[in-house]
Amino acid sequence: MSASWSSWRTELLFKALDDRSARIKAELDEALKLRKEAEGVSRISRRQGEAEKTAESIILNARVEADRMAAEAQVKLEEFIARRTKMAETKIRFRQRRRRSPTSAAAAADVAIAAAEAILVKNDPWRRGRKRLSQRHRRPQSQDELISVAAGRP
Repeated sequence: MSASWSSWRTELLFKALDDRSARIKAELDEALKLRKEAEGVSRISRRQGEAEKTAESIILNARVEADRMAAEAQVKLEEFIARRTKMAETKIRFRQRRRRSPTSAAAAADVAIAAAEAILVKNDPWRRGRKRLSQRHRRPQSQDELISVAAGRP
C-alpha cells in the first residue's frame, strides 16, 4: 500500500501544482490583457491630449487671424469714410462757390457774345453804321437775368 499511497500522494501533489500553475497562468494572461488595455488607453489619452493641443492652437490662430482681419477692415473703413467725407466736402465747397459767384456765368456769356460778335462783324458786309452787339445789349446783372436773355425773353 505504500506504493499506491505514494503514487496517490504524488498524483495529488502534481494535481495541486498543475491547478496552481493554471491559476497563475490565468492571472498572468489577465495581467497581460490588462496591460495591453492600459497601453491602448494610454495611447488614446496621449493622442487625445495631442488633439486637444492642436485644437487649441487652431483656435488661437483663428482668433489672431480674425483680430488681424477686423483691424484691417477697420482701417479700410476709416480710409473709405475719410475719402467719401473729403469728396462730399469738396462738392459742397464747389457748389457754395458756384452759388456765390453768378459772375462766372456772366463771364461765360460775355466770352460767347464776344466770339459771336467777332464772327458776325467779320462776315457782315454792312458793318458801317451798325452798333456792335455789346453796345446794343446791356450786360445781364444776375444769373436769372442771364438765363432769361439766353431763352429769348426780355
